[in-house]
Amino acid sequence: MDGQTGQGRHLASGPLRLAPVEGAELQWWFAQGRVSGATAHLRVMVALFRAEYDGVEGAALLTQTLDETTGESHAQVRITPGTLEIEDRIAQHVARSRVAPWLPGGLRLALWRHRRDVATLLARESALTVDPRGPRFGAAPFAASWAGVLLGHDPAREALRLTLPLGPGAGLEAQVTLPGAVMDTDAQPLTSPLGARFQSQSAPALPLTGRIGHEAVTGTLWLDRQWGAMDGWLFRTEPRGAALLGWDWFGLTFDDDWQLMLTRHHLRPRGETLAECAVVFENGTPVGLPRGFTATPSAWWDSPRTGARYPVGWDVAVPDLALTARLDPLAPDQECVLPGGLSVWEGAGRFTGVLEGHAVEGAARMEAMGYAAVLTLAERIRRRRVAGI
Repeated sequence: MDGQTGQGRHLASGPLRLAPVEGAELQWWFAQGRVSGATAHLRVMVALFRAEYDGVEGAALLTQTLDETTGESHAQVRITPGTLEIEDRIAQHVARSRVAPWLPGGLRLALWRHRRDVATLLARESALTVDPRGPRFGAAPFAASWAGVLLGHDPAREALRLTLPLGPGAGLEAQVTLPGAVMDTDAQPLTSPLGARFQSQSAPALPLTGRIGHEAVTGTLWLDRQWGAMDGWLFRTEPRGAALLGWDWFGLTFDDDWQLMLTRHHLRPRGETLAECAVVFENGTPVGLPRGFTATPSAWWDSPRTGARYPVGWDVAVPDLALTARLDPLAPDQECVLPGGLSVWEGAGRFTGVLEGHAVEGAARMEAMGYAAVLTLAERIRRRRVAGI
């Protein structure tokens, strides 16, 4: 049962739901963490998305590996044809709200330019693959597989089996211990001003053991499971169409017992904050902090592929924890390229800061979503200069 603490409100916990949720317009399985061995020191990320929107089904798979020693990264993205159609339908809704109704042919021109940009990106971006086969799901026990990635529930060991390609000739085979309960709350305590119909589950520090080739590795994995409606999460319905939403997500790991999750939803293209939340996990127990947080970009990076300008460094403050911190990426180029406005900067990083007067540091993950959409003429001109699109 939710309750009050001296610094915040206990959020609900419950069993992890791995199986797909029928009727959810958008849902995903997201895992990120650190994996280390005798020679391997990696940050890894995998995200599997499933969408059902306007009678169309789509899926996307994102994988990313970054070597902490060299800074080299490897990312791959796969989408189904249905994902392209869903993105196009959302673009139509957004364009109606952006183009003046009195402008003859304005909507047709905006959509023609958008579709041309998508076609150009698909033709030249080798890390983005349109794969009509899509993911395969199994039930009892749960399993999801696609393009060499496997997420599978092992109920006998209460573990998650993870297979993850790491680049040419390399792969991770791992077992992740699952907890009895995870943060399990609807979006109201997290993004109440948006009224999003969304369920969020998080488990931030799951032990991992496995192998990369012949090398034994260990690590920790942050697992998120989310599902719900697109309206209020990806966009907001307006009288003439839809306003595009974006979000910034931060995961800070202080140690195996203490983690911090910060989320900010914002309206594009102005960047106006619509909702934010701060959740601290202590030994897996989630507590929502009432005063939230502030985050100010300290560094930006322009993608040579999409032309999107992402915030890749941040100064954050969490007043309920007396925390100020600087978040920096391990490498600036950690973009996962998707069609249209779906591209996301998904970055491994580090943080340094002060917590109640004491110096702290640790691993960080930063996610910047919504910055890839072209919503103004000035932005289109800038992107042509940066990326030629």
